[in-house]
Amino acid sequence: MVGFYTNDGNGWSWNWLSEELAPDQAATAEFADDTGTCDQILHVGWLGEDGSEILDDPISIDICQTSNVYVSDNDIYYD
Repeated sequence: MVGFYTNDGNGWSWNWLSEELAPDQAATAEFADDTGTCDQILHVGWLGEDGSEILDDPISIDICQTSNVYVSDNDIYYD
């Protein structure tokens, strides 16, 4: 994974990842917002064969009710 982006309705964030995340690696993202925006759209980018970033379809989640987000090729799920 080379990209992880969020959107709270005000546009896409910067890439939360500072470096590539290999299979079976984990990263921590801490959400803090004074407005209390729980509804987020997540967008994940994968490294393409030509070095480009290939984006999965975005998924909408309630980040306030989410503890973990799991990503795999073309699949994002959470609990």
